[in-house]
Amino acid sequence: AICSDVLFADIFRDFDDKGVEFFLTNNNLAWYKQTSALEKQLTNVAFRAIEFRRYIAQTTNNGITCIIDPWGRIVSRLPMDEKEILYGKVYKVNERTFYSRFGDFFTDGVILILLGYVVSRFKKRQPKITAA
Repeated sequence: AICSDVLFADIFRDFDDKGVEFFLTNNNLAWYKQTSALEKQLTNVAFRAIEFRRYIAQTTNNGITCIIDPWGRIVSRLPMDEKEILYGKVYKVNERTFYSRFGDFFTDGVILILLGYVVSRFKKRQPKITAA
């Protein structure tokens, strides 16, 4: 995956459908400089690792180069703005999660049920006009 691809789970779902056993993302984070956006980007990468239960190796030009395990934990990391080589292990994972198979199906279902509930409550509150 490249740069902002980590924001879109559908891209990773496509990779997962093709049998990818771990993910690698390459990011140009230079324009973020030393802002909190670097940590937010890292949070998105961790969520992708958890959603798909895959290791993710993230490389950056000046941000946070790291390896994240399938539970979202950083197992190896380089300091920001240091030109180094990151060493660590990335293991292949073949299992598929509910999320990787069905995506936002569960969330969409919950939203539909909630919407149905709100509509039914709204209809019950409508005053009935009766003729005298």
